[in-house]
Amino acid sequence: ETFKIAMPEGLDTHDTSPPPLPSWLKGFCVTSKAPSDVRRAGLEVCNLLADGFFKLSYDDVSVPRSMVKPGETEVPYDTAEAILVPGSPGTIFVALRPDNTTVDPVLLARALIEEADHVGADGWTKTAHTQRIIPVESIA
Repeated sequence: ETFKIAMPEGLDTHDTSPPPLPSWLKGFCVTSKAPSDVRRAGLEVCNLLADGFFKLSYDDVSVPRSMVKPGETEVPYDTAEAILVPGSPGTIFVALRPDNTTVDPVLLARALIEEADHVGADGWTKTAHTQRIIPVESIA
């Protein structure tokens, strides 16, 4: 099975130190139960964030995209992208896109955990490989 996972430009899989991260970074640090499952863990979280019902429940800011004013209007996330973190086996970063989204990652992390663990939730991707979902709003 092939996984689509981003790798920061200029790095290869043998790099051992993480690259400098932008201060506007928003998303989740996701750990896996086993280092070999880190890609699956990232994809599980991305799949949950892409679920239509989840987006309606937790990402609806009720503003048509054509009326969004930068710096004034709330900006929902469109997608989530899993990015490998070199030198950190068992860890992957799931970035919320676009980069200027105003969504609260703490609220989303809480909702992800509750929805993923909800018993009898039809159609939800289970997080069999995900161990922790840690919200990240910005880097100092």
